[in-house]
Amino acid sequence: MRFVEIENAVKKALEQFPVVKRSAKRAYQLLSYATSNEKIKSKGDISCVSPEDGFEYFYGYYDKSPWDASDRYMIALKVKQSYKSVAPKEEGTLVIFDTQNNNSIYRIGVTHAWNVQQGCMAQWMGPDFKSRIIYNDFRDGKYCSVICSLITMKEEKILPLPVYDVAHDGSFALSLDFSRLHRMRPGYGYSNLPETTKGELCPNKPCIWKMDILTGEVTELFTFTDLAIFEADESMYGAEHKVNHLMISPNGKRFMVLHRWFQKGRKHTRLVTVNVDKTEMYNLSDDIFVSHCYWKNDNEILSFLRKKEIGNHYYLMEDKTQEYKMYWPELNTDGHCSYSPEGKYIITDTYPNRKRIASVFLCTEEDSRSRCIARVFEPFKYDNDCRCDLHPRWNHAGDKICIDSVHEGKRSLYVIDLKQEIIKSKTPTFQKVVLVRSNKFKLIDKNIRDELFYVEDMFRPLNKIERIIKDVGIYFRRNIIKSYYNGNLKNSKANVIIVFDPHCRIQFLKWLRKNNPDKKIVLWFWNTIAEIGKNIPLEQIHESIEKWSYSKYDCEKYKFNYNTTFYPYTIKSSGSNFLYDVFFVGKDKGRLADILSIKDLLDNQGLTTYFHVSPTHQYELKKNSIYKPKIPYSEVDEYIAKSRCILDCEVSDSAGPTIRPLEALYRRKKLITNNKSLIMEDYYCKDNIFVIGINDISKIREFARSPYKELNETIYKKYTIHSWVERFL
Repeated sequence: MRFVEIENAVKKALEQFPVVKRSAKRAYQLLSYATSNEKIKSKGDISCVSPEDGFEYFYGYYDKSPWDASDRYMIALKVKQSYKSVAPKEEGTLVIFDTQNNNSIYRIGVTHAWNVQQGCMAQWMGPDFKSRIIYNDFRDGKYCSVICSLITMKEEKILPLPVYDVAHDGSFALSLDFSRLHRMRPGYGYSNLPETTKGELCPNKPCIWKMDILTGEVTELFTFTDLAIFEADESMYGAEHKVNHLMISPNGKRFMVLHRWFQKGRKHTRLVTVNVDKTEMYNLSDDIFVSHCYWKNDNEILSFLRKKEIGNHYYLMEDKTQEYKMYWPELNTDGHCSYSPEGKYIITDTYPNRKRIASVFLCTEEDSRSRCIARVFEPFKYDNDCRCDLHPRWNHAGDKICIDSVHEGKRSLYVIDLKQEIIKSKTPTFQKVVLVRSNKFKLIDKNIRDELFYVEDMFRPLNKIERIIKDVGIYFRRNIIKSYYNGNLKNSKANVIIVFDPHCRIQFLKWLRKNNPDKKIVLWFWNTIAEIGKNIPLEQIHESIEKWSYSKYDCEKYKFNYNTTFYPYTIKSSGSNFLYDVFFVGKDKGRLADILSIKDLLDNQGLTTYFHVSPTHQYELKKNSIYKPKIPYSEVDEYIAKSRCILDCEVSDSAGPTIRPLEALYRRKKLITNNKSLIMEDYYCKDNIFVIGINDISKIREFARSPYKELNETIYKKYTIHSWVERFL
C-alpha cells in the first residue's frame, strides 16, 4: 500500500475521533519533518505582493479572482494575525494592490466578518469586474454585504445579507447560514452572532437565500429539511445537516451546493445542482465524499471526489447526468481546482504533506498531464482549522496565478508567473532525445524510427571475451573498461538523454555526465527500487541527473518524477480464431502461488487457459516443473493473437502497472487482473478489465467472451512511446 493510501486509510479510520485525529496528524508530521532531508521554504517562480509591515495579508477562496479585469489591481485582506482564531472578531482592512505601481496599497474599507479560509468574500463584481467590489461585514448587530465603487472610492450600497457567491453578471447573490457554518466547519463561517439553529439536527429553517443586488430583495430558496428529504437515505436519519460551497454557473441559471451531514461522527457529502428558480434539482455525486468543485462551463463540473468503483480523484462530470471522466490519477490527494479563463489549463494544489510541504500543479485535460510548478513549506503554527491553504486563483489573462502562503513566517499574498510554463506546453517539441538501453534489453527496437527520438546501446559492439568481462563487471557491480561504452554517447547530438536502468551502473552514469556536461540526463527506472536492489545506489547518483519512475510508490518515497509506462511494440491485428480464453506469460518474481491460484480459479469457471511461467532467473529453470523456458516476444505475440483475454498478475504493492494492461489495450484484448489499483487508471473500463476481488467471479466467463469496447483515441495515443518521451520534455 502506498504512503498516500495509508494516510487516507488512517484519516478515514479516525473520522469519528477528531481530537485524536488532530493529535495523531501533528505527531506524524513532526516526526516526518524531523527525519526528512528535504527542508525547503519554497521552490518555483514565486514573488510576494504584500509588504513587510508586520501585518498579514491574504485573499481567501480559490473560486474567485483577486485581480480586476485589467489584471492591474489585486484585492487583499490585511489583518494583525491569523493563526490563533479561525474567525476573529477584531477588524480586518480590505485593500487593493496596484501591481503596476510598486504594489502600492489603497484602503477600501473595514470588515468585522471574516475568517482565515475565505476572508470576507471580497470579489470584483460583474459584468465589468473593475468598477465595484463587494465584501461581507457585520454592522448594527447583523451580517451584511457592502458594495464599494472604485470610481468614487466610496460605499455605494449596503445589502441585508452576506454573500457567498455572486452571479457573473452582478445581478444576484446567494447566501447561507454563516453562524451554523462557523460551528460545524470552523474557518468558513463568522463568529459574531450566536447560532440560532444550535441543537437542531435538521432545522426546518432556511439555509440558502437568493438576494437581488439591485433591490436588496431576499428570497428563501431552500431549508435544511428540503435538502434532507431530497433522495434521502438511511445515513441522513438522526444526522446533523449543513450546507456549504455555493457556486453559481457562468450563465447564472444553476448553482451547486455541498450538502453535508454527520452521523455518529461520520461525515457524508453529496454534490447537488439545481436551477436558481428551484427547479431541476439533481444529485450529481453521492458516494460519501465530495470536496472542492469548479464550473468548467454551464454544463460541466470538475471536482475532487470519490467514485466507489475507482476511488478519490479528480473527475469532470456532466451536469444532470451520471457521465464523468477521471483525470490526473497521480494527483490522488485533495486540492482546490479551477480552470483558466479560456478553459485550456487547470490549476490545483495540495494540502501540506507529512513533511509540511504543499504543492501547486498546472494540468491539462488533453493529455491528462500534471506538472508541479511550485512547492512551499507551511510552519506548524498554521495548522488544522487555522491552516493556510494555498487556494490558487487565475488572473484574467490566464498567465498568472496567486496563492496565500505562510512559507516566510506569516500569511502573505504571492504571485506565480506561468508564462514560461504555458510557452512550454504550446511550443512544439523540437528537442532530440536519445533512449539508452542495455545491449541485452530488447524491449525497445534499436531500429525504431521517430522524428523525436532515436535509440542507442549502452555499450559498443563487443567480442565474446569483452562481453564476458563486461557481464562479470555488471553482475558484481565492478568498474567496466570505459572503452566498452558506446562512443556515440560522447557529446551526444541529442539534447536529452534517457537511460533505462537495466544493466546501468553508477560508473556509466558518471561517464555519461562527464561526456555530456550540458545535456539533460534522465534515469528511467523500468524496475522498482525493491527489484534493482543495490545495483544503482541512489545516494551516489549526481544531483543533476533526473530520476523518474512508473511506480507511484517509489516516486512518493524517493521523490522521483512520475511518468506512465508505455507500449513499445508495433500494434498488430489480433484476428478472431481463439484457442484460449486466457493467456499468461511472465516470470515468477515471487508470485507463483498467486499465479497458480488464479489459474485454478479460471479453470473452475470453465475457461480455457494457457500459462507460460518462467523462473525469475534462468538458472532456476529446473527447480520447479511448472517453469518453462523464456520465449521471445514474437511467440508471446502469437499466443496473444490466439487468446481472448490476457492475465495480469500484480508483482507487489510498490510496483506500478505491468506492461500487460497496455498489451491488452493496444491489442484490443480483455484483461483479467488481481491489481485493484487499475480501476484508478484512465484506461480502466469495466467492460474491458475484470478485477479479481472486486468483480463478481461468477460473471468472468461472460466477461471473457463478450466483445472489447473501444476507448477514446486520446487514451491510445497517451501510452505510445512517442507520447511517453514527450512527457519528459
